[in-house]
Amino acid sequence: MEKFKKSKSDPPASTSIHRRAIRRPQNEPQVPAPLNSSGIYRRYRESPGIVGHPHHALRLPDDRVFVLYGYRHEPYGIRARLLDPECTAFDTEEVVLRDDGGSGDLGYPWSCLTTDGRLLCVYYFNRADGTRHVAGTFLELDDA
Repeated sequence: MEKFKKSKSDPPASTSIHRRAIRRPQNEPQVPAPLNSSGIYRRYRESPGIVGHPHHALRLPDDRVFVLYGYRHEPYGIRARLLDPECTAFDTEEVVLRDDGGSGDLGYPWSCLTTDGRLLCVYYFNRADGTRHVAGTFLELDDA
């Protein structure tokens, strides 16, 4: 019996259609990378100051960008920021969703907007006792 075949129309395994990020070493910030008019990633000359690994960026209906990420430094947890539509103002308030992680083995977040307008933030998490699990947090957005 033949195993599953990959369709020729499937994108290569290295293609990411959901995340656009500048890849940096583990201890450097990763942030959404705005594209220039040619569709090429713009590189930042200075660190934008967001320290999180990895992150997920979600464009909201009002064009702001919600960035969710694992914080792999003590206190370990999950954090988020709300950025301007161009992703150029990184000095926004950091929101701490959780700060009770047992180690830096956490993150891999995903967020979506629910039909009632809340954000559902889902992520891999661990506790000090070693228990690892997928958890979620609902957030309500203030008006822009």
